[in-house]
Amino acid sequence: MRVPLGSPLLTHPALTGTSRAAYHALQARIAVPYADRILATVLSQRKLCSLETLAELFGVSRGTIRTAMYDVLPLFNEDGFTATPSLQRFSTAAEIRAFAADAPELPR
Repeated sequence: MRVPLGSPLLTHPALTGTSRAAYHALQARIAVPYADRILATVLSQRKLCSLETLAELFGVSRGTIRTAMYDVLPLFNEDGFTATPSLQRFSTAAEIRAFAADAPELPR
């Protein structure tokens, strides 16, 4: 039986050596969750905005965004993933949020 990542079974204190509360507190300290690291890297590769604007969007520092990208880029390269550059460019996180709120969904 495969146990899904994030399952309470895998965070059992007997496995982690710490209480669930302490484990979750540690987990909450991660600046950028992995799914957001991927998103930040895609947005950066699309050249939608500067690292400064990405940092503003995610509420972290530019260095944190850069580190997140260093974590993800090898996976992109391994899979041959290349994001298509965008014609749109944003100067602020507010511009990105406004655009995303008004943009129609793309067909799959």
